[in-house]
Amino acid sequence: MRNLSALWLLVFLLAGFCSAQAQIWRYGSLDKLESAAQVMGDSIHTNLRPYLPGKDPAYLITGDTATDYSGSKIELKAFAAAYGGVQVSDEIHGIGLLQPGAGLGLNWKDKLFFDAQYMYTYERLPGYLDRLADSLAILPGVGYAWRDGMNWQAHNYGGKLAWNINKTFAAEIGRGKHFWGDGYRSLIMSHNSAPVPYAKLNTSIWKIRYVNLWTRMQDFSATNDPKQARNKYVALHALSWNATKKLNVSVYEMVIWQAKDTLSNRGVDMNYMNPIIFFRPVEFQQGSADNVLLAFSARYKPTKKSKIYFQMLIDEFLLKEFRSKRGWWGNKFGYQLGLSIFDMGMKGLNMQTEINAVRPFTYTHGSVSQAYGHLNQGVAHPMGTNFVEWLIKLHYEKERWTLDNTFVWAAYGRDRDGLNLGGNIFRSYKGAYYTYYNEWVQGLKSTLNYNELQFAYLLWPKMNIWMNASATLRFESNEFHKSTDLFFMAGFRSDLFPNYRDF
Repeated sequence: MRNLSALWLLVFLLAGFCSAQAQIWRYGSLDKLESAAQVMGDSIHTNLRPYLPGKDPAYLITGDTATDYSGSKIELKAFAAAYGGVQVSDEIHGIGLLQPGAGLGLNWKDKLFFDAQYMYTYERLPGYLDRLADSLAILPGVGYAWRDGMNWQAHNYGGKLAWNINKTFAAEIGRGKHFWGDGYRSLIMSHNSAPVPYAKLNTSIWKIRYVNLWTRMQDFSATNDPKQARNKYVALHALSWNATKKLNVSVYEMVIWQAKDTLSNRGVDMNYMNPIIFFRPVEFQQGSADNVLLAFSARYKPTKKSKIYFQMLIDEFLLKEFRSKRGWWGNKFGYQLGLSIFDMGMKGLNMQTEINAVRPFTYTHGSVSQAYGHLNQGVAHPMGTNFVEWLIKLHYEKERWTLDNTFVWAAYGRDRDGLNLGGNIFRSYKGAYYTYYNEWVQGLKSTLNYNELQFAYLLWPKMNIWMNASATLRFESNEFHKSTDLFFMAGFRSDLFPNYRDF
């Protein structure tokens, strides 16, 4: 531990000699960068992130409006986080995080971009996250990890090589996370699971942006042994249209196929590499049993200080069965409805409220390897499937100070008594217990209440180093089990990889 402290101190001091402005991710959903994007009208597609270097405004990527980002440059960056705290529910014990990291960035004439980041994580988790990490055999949001007594260790790395070919096309390869949608959560793709290797092609014409994304994911849910992880591939595309300065309408399609099965070794299926095809007809033509999902989203800005947004995800759906109202298991879908208000009553006070709901069996497949998940976590929402969630976020920002409060209420159903009730995305739907009369949040119903209050102060703006303090209270209960997690944390951070912890 002494050596780790010395390493962290070295990296922390190194940050003073590095620009450290280029952020890995735009971390907040209500901060000043989100507020700046809100007033940009139809010149940006806020539902497709991370933003594009050299094409989207630089300050939305870097968080810095004072620096000229044009031209060529090479940049060394340092990242660090150090937290300590205590969990006082059940039995009192310490928690904490030590996370040094560094990165390298290159911009050549706003045409070619390269960046690479690495972070080492040494963490003692709060009780609910520690239990989750044990059950998943990974560190949530990070991936492969190993225990060191009460602590977890992991390597977190990512980066990309991006080329702006011309005004229309931009190509990219890398390893990282993506977020599609306008909400705090996403039912399509979010930063819930571990980073993935990917290739991406962006096409921008007029008010339209079309994104092709190909990734490789892994599944070891059947054994919980990372050494037996099975590869699968996912092809995704998104078509985003800023119809007006206030209205965006988008459509998305995803297909998941396993790299090999008992009959063949498919690897990368070239049929899905065509950037302008629809996946469902290709999948049908091949006679394959791949997993195809479709989604829609819309965002409307009634004023420059507010937005209403919506998502609809469809895994499988038969209108005849839907009209019958008999709860057919195969009607698998989810929706999101949200509202954000900026400068609500006073400058710097922002609010967001959001409802997310997903039917049982959504994201599942007949072959477990083709479920819409990566390393034992859902690619979209942290609760996976068969849930209803309501959240409220408040953010107040004045000069260097910020205050955030996150409240989450959720009800979710899990399989019980060995029955397949659609509560686990990593379980085949072939064994669905009920053909009809499936209900929202069926099975073992649990309720969750989560509330986090966080203060932050920008200690050194040039180094982007924040001082944080937070208090979190979490209740979870069902008919067999109740748990309470109350913990306090304080420390310092610079840039971080994106991650959900509020569930």
